[in-house]
Amino acid sequence: MTTSYRRAAVEELRAQKKLDREREMAERMKKNEEEAKAHDANMLRIAEKEKRILQQSSDDVAAPSAPVRKKATAKKKASKKRAGGKRKKAGRKA
Repeated sequence: MTTSYRRAAVEELRAQKKLDREREMAERMKKNEEEAKAHDANMLRIAEKEKRILQQSSDDVAAPSAPVRKKATAKKKASKKRAGGKRKKAGRKA
């Protein structure tokens, strides 16, 4: 047997949960829309950058510049090897 005040409390909780779920769905939809808008803006920025790169590369192909010469580098000196071959071990007598 359930008393009327318990039934009323359960009904209030169900109504509150329903409102909470609706609010969560609205927040989730708003967040998804914001993410989609940010993604679209990012994709537009990337497309503009790719367009600019393609234009620069086509300009480079059309008018080649003079070849770039490498700088002369100094040769490294060879390291000196130690004379005498193997080292004698300490503690051994000859």
